[in-house]
Amino acid sequence: MDRPGWHIECSAMTHHVLGDKLDVHTGGVDLRFPHHNNEIALCEAHNYGPQCEHDKEWCKHFVHFGHLYIRGRKMSKSLKNFISVKDFLNDGHTADHFRLICLQFKYRSNLIYSEDRVRDAEVVITRLRCFFRNVMAYGSNRDICSSDTKIKGIKSKRCEKQDLEVLDALFTTQAQVDEGLLDDLDTPRALSLVLNLISRGNTYLLAHRGDDQAPEEVLIALTSYVLEVLDLFGLEGLHAEFSAMMRRRFTVSVKKQQLNERDELVSRDEQEALLYSLIKFRAAVREEALRDLNQSGNMRILALCDTLRNEELPQLGIQVEDLAPGSSVFKLLSLEEREAVRRVESDEQEIKTDGEAALELRNKQQELEMLMQIAPSDLFRKSPEFADRFNMFDTNGFPTLENGEPIKKSQRKKLAKKLAKYEKSYMKYWKTRDNGQ
Repeated sequence: MDRPGWHIECSAMTHHVLGDKLDVHTGGVDLRFPHHNNEIALCEAHNYGPQCEHDKEWCKHFVHFGHLYIRGRKMSKSLKNFISVKDFLNDGHTADHFRLICLQFKYRSNLIYSEDRVRDAEVVITRLRCFFRNVMAYGSNRDICSSDTKIKGIKSKRCEKQDLEVLDALFTTQAQVDEGLLDDLDTPRALSLVLNLISRGNTYLLAHRGDDQAPEEVLIALTSYVLEVLDLFGLEGLHAEFSAMMRRRFTVSVKKQQLNERDELVSRDEQEALLYSLIKFRAAVREEALRDLNQSGNMRILALCDTLRNEELPQLGIQVEDLAPGSSVFKLLSLEEREAVRRVESDEQEIKTDGEAALELRNKQQELEMLMQIAPSDLFRKSPEFADRFNMFDTNGFPTLENGEPIKKSQRKKLAKKLAKYEKSYMKYWKTRDNGQ
């Protein structure tokens, strides 16, 4: 039952700080037994004494989290295989990257950290950014260089079939996300549903390209719900970024509706003067950052300059070329040139996607090869899926104790099926390898 000291300490602290009753008590899965069992016994004995009964509970709910693994082993200070939050952020990642990694695992499961998982989080962020940028760009296809273009309000209209289908998909997703979160906080399912909705939204926007009569209400409903989910998941950075984009997007639409059609746009000369000032400022900032790449923050400044050049300005039909530190030029692209750039970027993205798929396949193959190094008799001892889960094994390597308690008959059957399946895969793998040699 372990030494009682730390059980008593935790029990005393919870009573002192939180009182005699708790609604939710959290902790790692390894604390389920004996620590939490001892806490329950101590606290309920303290609260109720000899009158303690089953219906008199000290804590209503216990929530146990899985462990964090890296390279097949549990991350811990003793093994010195941990990554600090500071190091994670210094590598160019954000808090939202890690939150997205966590959201892709159920909280009860062990979380396996790897560069693949970080890339998965980056892919999710990219998909979110693409969606909100598509919303920003939608209805803004006019040539910004044209000095005689009039500002026209974006008018609402009656929803047609495809509009209603998207709204129906939105309502269905909302219900399914709620259902998933109510089902033991199934965040992987909820996140997947939202990403599917985003894909549906992108398809909808593509179908409406060039149609300035599409209803704004549909876009507002879609973006509002996605922002709501980001806020719910604690993705603060992404929520702030996309909220600001949507405020600009829809505030501009309202202002456009209030303008008279006779109001003129800023002249071409004024546009170019403004752009010249922006490009000159960017070039000066970039030159200053290039003076000392080792200085803290300069790499981040350069990355922001690149984002402005490669992502933000091209969407507005502005192409920037850096000639040398402190010297940059820009060009206003026609609609035809902008479409040509989009096609090139689309082709490059397809090539990149194919490369990423090949890399993912290689990574999965490597993971399989590593797993197949574990003999079936060692599966429950050495496999990352079962690491540190069982306390005792029989002579064949089959677990007999889990968290200090005998394994139930139903659990033994499940484990036996897993073992049989693994043995089959193991034999097939090595037979194929031997034949190949």
